[in-house]
Amino acid sequence: MYAKIKDGKYYTYTANNKKPSSKVFKNKKNTIIRLHKKNFYVGANGLINLNKGWKLNNNGLYTYYVEKNGTVSVKISNGKFRVWNGKDIRWDKKDLKNYKGKVYTYNEKSFFVNTNGNISRAMGWQGSYFIDNDGCVKYYDDGTTSFRITKNGGTKALKDGWNDDVYVKNGKIQRSTIVKSSGCNYFVDKNGSRQDFKVKNNQVVRPDNSMAVSSSIYAAAGKKYPVDSKGKIQKNSTVFIKNKAYETVSDGSLSKQPANHVHLWMAGSVTEQIDHKAKTKEVQIPVNEWDEEVWSKDKKHVCLNCVWNKKPKQGESWVDIDGDGKWTAQEEGQIYFKDCCYDSASDLAAHKEKTTHGQSTTVKVLLYTIHHPTADEPKYETTTVITEQAWSEWYQIYTCRDCGEKMRVRVIDGKPTKGDYDGLMIPSKKGRILNAYGEKKMTVSACMAFPDSIYNGKQITSEQSLSKYGFCYLGEERKSYNILLPDTYLQLLKGHNIQ
Repeated sequence: MYAKIKDGKYYTYTANNKKPSSKVFKNKKNTIIRLHKKNFYVGANGLINLNKGWKLNNNGLYTYYVEKNGTVSVKISNGKFRVWNGKDIRWDKKDLKNYKGKVYTYNEKSFFVNTNGNISRAMGWQGSYFIDNDGCVKYYDDGTTSFRITKNGGTKALKDGWNDDVYVKNGKIQRSTIVKSSGCNYFVDKNGSRQDFKVKNNQVVRPDNSMAVSSSIYAAAGKKYPVDSKGKIQKNSTVFIKNKAYETVSDGSLSKQPANHVHLWMAGSVTEQIDHKAKTKEVQIPVNEWDEEVWSKDKKHVCLNCVWNKKPKQGESWVDIDGDGKWTAQEEGQIYFKDCCYDSASDLAAHKEKTTHGQSTTVKVLLYTIHHPTADEPKYETTTVITEQAWSEWYQIYTCRDCGEKMRVRVIDGKPTKGDYDGLMIPSKKGRILNAYGEKKMTVSACMAFPDSIYNGKQITSEQSLSKYGFCYLGEERKSYNILLPDTYLQLLKGHNIQ
């Protein structure tokens, strides 16, 4: 029988076979097989790999070494470094006791030997050496400087900055801390490996202890997130960090639009309105002199004829209650009701019988007035005053016509104490707002308010308006809207705590 290996397949034939049979070792992936007293490495595809070099086992660790003739001469198993003895057809263990606590290098791969004389494969730092996830030593740290292990087992000092996924500062690999590179913060774990921060409840938190971070930019979930002064991420907004503006998209991560991109904003949907009730407080006010009217508890029966008989004579003064210039018994004559009333209907009927009076009414009667003068020592009473008028707010979503990014505009509807201005709009991003016809209506700045309506005022240029207020109107037909805004508008801003 004849055999050969071609294109990773194992072929066998006999003298009578014109067509050889082939075999693929699908059940022996990432391990070795023995054929004709020789060892061969089978890759992840089930084919024999004859290429020279170190090969991985099923755990992703460099374990087998293939010689240039295609056979496996070395393997690492159970921490032992073993060499194939073809003569005796066995694996002989190599004694590594002289390498305890050091590195043993074989054909461009370095391995850490522990105090037991075995090769340690667990990823992480073993003393001064870092073992990578392929089971080989990658870095060495002497306490003051960090080094990369070279192919021949030597060392080469790492430069400051990123080296693969570790960050070096002042010559040393940083571990279990936050490092800043190119304006963005990254987290490195106990091994020095870069890890993403996590986004949770509109906050960026550390991956090791879930603690929220402070204002800056952080790498999380493969993106960069700016965090504001309150420790929050803001969606479809502009976040200011050390007086520099950063625009965010719908998940709160940094916009990828270039800095010179000008958004053209089109108005969209409105969110649910939030109504804020008026705020009040109780205050003590001094009580001045006053008159207290005392009225009858029950209705009385008043003879209007008797009241009419008390009508002032020509030249006598009287108070015109209803302003019609006429004295009547039911209006101006009320001050005489107490003198012309009866407790019961029978008493009024007896009176009418004696006097032939016929007109009457039934009402409560002002009996007398008590005057309360101002006391020598001021008295106070409690009353409720409004400290903040009721107002409403909602958000409207705008979309950039060119790039599709979103912006939130906060709309405030609240009456000031004086003046015409009663509404504000605060865009979360800068750009130009379009009208319903797609025309450029105005330029706005991020987080700077503008009034929802413009009234008459002294006209200024669009450049002056943009510089002074952060917005301006565009176009010949709208240039008259650029005016000096009155104090009542500025008071409205102050009343809503807007800078």
